[in-house]
This record gives sequence, C-alpha cells and structure tokens, in this order.
Amino acid sequence: MWTKRILYASVLVLSGCMTTEARWNTEQVLAMKTDCSDPNQQQMLESQRVTRNDYIKNGLILSSLLGSVASLRDGTYQERRNISSGARTNAQKLREFNREKQCYHENYYKSLKLR
Repeated sequence: MWTKRILYASVLVLSGCMTTEARWNTEQVLAMKTDCSDPNQQQMLESQRVTRNDYIKNGLILSSLLGSVASLRDGTYQERRNISSGARTNAQKLREFNREKQCYHENYYKSLKLR
C-alpha cells in the first residue's frame, strides 16, 4: 500500500522535472522558409517531428500539477497543449508536404527550361 503511494508520488514529482529537447515550436515550423537548393533542409525538417516518447513525456507533464505549473513558468505550456491536441503534428505534416510540393514544381520548371 505504501509502495504504491510512494511510487505514485515519485511519478508526479519527477514528471515535473523532465526537460524538453531542442525542438522548434509550432509557430517556428509554420514560419520556416523553404529552400530547395539546400539538400539538408528536408532531413532537418524531419528531425523536428514529435516522437512517441515526446507524446508520453508531454502527457506525464501535463497530467501532473507540478509539471503544469513548471511548464507555465518556463513558457512551454501552450506548446505542450499544441502537442497534446495534435496541432504540432499537423503543422509539421503541412510544412513537409508544402516543401515537397514546392521543390517538385521548381525542379520540374527548371527541367523544362533546360530543354
């Protein structure tokens, strides 16, 4: 009985201590300018995806009072809500799709001019 309470209290306290990784927020992803001449931009954009572990950490932080207060204090609360609601993933997919589409069109028109 006591071990369950201690374990539960530990999870609540430690979830507030989790740190976030260096990742863009939703607004930064949406504001990214596409540069089709940069071959590394696609990989960099893909590295900004939210992983399953990020969803789990985010859920633990938002579900605890201490974690919510800590994220309010450090200014990450709204981004955590965006991740939780799926807005961050939608922004990421939209940016990747738009980049792929724009670069395809640019390459297509360049190939027409070369003929």
